[in-house]
Amino acid sequence: MLHSLHTRAGKGELITAKKILKDVPEAVGRSVSLDYVYRLLNRHGWRTIGPRPRRLKADPEIQEGFKKNSTARRRSSRSPTL
Repeated sequence: MLHSLHTRAGKGELITAKKILKDVPEAVGRSVSLDYVYRLLNRHGWRTIGPRPRRLKADPEIQEGFKKNSTARRRSSRSPTL
């Protein structure tokens, strides 16, 4: 079972514990919890961290402009230290 998951992940599929939860009972022959799946993945060296989600309609140029303008505004609003 883990070999098929490794193959799917190698093709670029995002593998989550919830996706695996429906396949594990068939492999082990009994009902299992989500915690069981997380421990199984951890035992075999799989990371439980995924990429940070991004909005599909996000515009990188607008985001960069916001970063530049918001930093300048924050610095100028600080009161001087005595």
